[in-house]
Amino acid sequence: MRTKKTYWRIVGYDSTKKIFESEIPIGLFTGRQMSNVLRVLVARAGLTYQEILDSYVKRNTKRYRSLLEVQVQSKQILLDVWIESPRYCVSCGKVTSNTAPQTQGF
Repeated sequence: MRTKKTYWRIVGYDSTKKIFESEIPIGLFTGRQMSNVLRVLVARAGLTYQEILDSYVKRNTKRYRSLLEVQVQSKQILLDVWIESPRYCVSCGKVTSNTAPQTQGF
């Protein structure tokens, strides 16, 4: 019997057009590292230098822009009667969207 492998599926979109996709084993990134990876991918895919800087200034300032804020969604998926496993979806970006759901494969 094969054990299920858990991995991050990273998918980048420019509007509705898929521009990037990759699967990475879950143990290679922590949640914080995945958030940082998504910020870098969003910045690389379509932000100007000024937009990147404005996304890193203090939040309560006039210049702040939320272009690189990371959103985390968590769901509980019932696998069988006894086992529950968390599923996460981490997303970042407005115009160019990158997501990294934590999924299971065989």
